[in-house]
Amino acid sequence: MSKKLFPNFPLAFSLVVSFFGFLLIGVLGFKSPAFQESFPSQKEIIGVVYGLICVSGILAALFPNSCLQILNLKRREKCAYFKAMPPSESEQEKAVSQTFNVRGHHRTCGNFSPHVFHIGSRTFCSSCTGLLIGGLLALAGTVLHFFYNWRIGGSLILFAFGVSGIALNMLSILLFDVWVKHLVRISLNIFFVFGTFLILVAVNEQAQSLGLNLLVVAYSGFWLLTRIALSQWRHDRICNACTIEDCGFRHVRGT
Repeated sequence: MSKKLFPNFPLAFSLVVSFFGFLLIGVLGFKSPAFQESFPSQKEIIGVVYGLICVSGILAALFPNSCLQILNLKRREKCAYFKAMPPSESEQEKAVSQTFNVRGHHRTCGNFSPHVFHIGSRTFCSSCTGLLIGGLLALAGTVLHFFYNWRIGGSLILFAFGVSGIALNMLSILLFDVWVKHLVRISLNIFFVFGTFLILVAVNEQAQSLGLNLLVVAYSGFWLLTRIALSQWRHDRICNACTIEDCGFRHVRGT
């Protein structure tokens, strides 16, 4: 049985750290005595740093393949493929890749149909669409909150909604991916990104701590990277379970 049927240790560790982050931030932000800091331009600095995280998420949604290459998540599968296949069979690889194309950065074999939707002749990734919309909403909220002093109120409720958005997204990929359809998948990913914004706003209004805000920003980036790695693991698992013998993507994963 392939080891990719279960999360590898780095991914499992990232998930544990991610869920521990909810507890850590909640305790520091709501259980510890609130304190004020008079750091000059504190809100603006947090807004700029978090805004860069939002922009990174937007770019990851717009260019998912480039993002995976930057994260070095595709190098291993390429190396395994060319190591297992002699150079003389490169024409066979080309023929297979033409049979099973990549659209919306997903394979067109049908196993990934819940992951994509179509508008006319174009194919779009449901998750990336949700991440893109969520990133744009979070970026707009960041500008309003940190640069125009827009206050929402209800810090504990905001924090609970933010944690729910991130946790539901990760759990849906880990446990319920096969049953999640297009609109739900889009909504979950919007909720995921906007959830990080809600957590940041809740902590900022509750504690007014530069260090704690930076911790939330750092965790926001970490949650995004964990979610990308989790999605890649899910894609690998789908390919590992595939029974199509002449699929080049299946051979890439060494099954």
